[in-house]
Amino acid sequence: MIKLKDSYITDILPDSIKSIPEVQAISYAVHNQLVKLLEYAETTKVYACIDKMPDSILDALAIDLSTLYYDDSLDITIKRKLIKNTIKWYYLSGTTRAVKELITNVFGSGEVIEWFNSSGMQPGEFDIVTDTSLTDQNIEMIKKMIMNIKNVRSHLRNVSILRDSESVGYINSVTVSHKGISISE
Repeated sequence: MIKLKDSYITDILPDSIKSIPEVQAISYAVHNQLVKLLEYAETTKVYACIDKMPDSILDALAIDLSTLYYDDSLDITIKRKLIKNTIKWYYLSGTTRAVKELITNVFGSGEVIEWFNSSGMQPGEFDIVTDTSLTDQNIEMIKKMIMNIKNVRSHLRNVSILRDSESVGYINSVTVSHKGISISE
């Protein structure tokens, strides 16, 4: 099969026409322009090249797309995930699913607990539970991101961090028996 960049118009013409110098010249000119066009087309594949883009281009692309949870201090792999999901999240904006996906992309894992799934919460409140370690700066950044994606009537109550720790407990018991003889005078 002939690749488009290697094709000439003369490849599909009958032998009686393809030997004419003018036809060969037109075929050559069209081929050169087609090669240029294909090279330009390669540079426009923005979404296909996100995994290869440097940090500075990702920052500019996030501004252009108005990426909702974007922060230029994030790790480059997180930036790429956020940019790839921008359009989808615009459709999901204001839903619990959008908040869940944000938590998954930024924290790696986590859960949204809504008011109707937990006692002691007021309607519209929700908590976030994750097992990822957070600094005060990360918590503020996450709060800001969530404010951009959640619906207006919902309120973030807590961000909880769960830790699984394994500990080994040892129980020992000792049985002491004493046999004594008393001699009295």
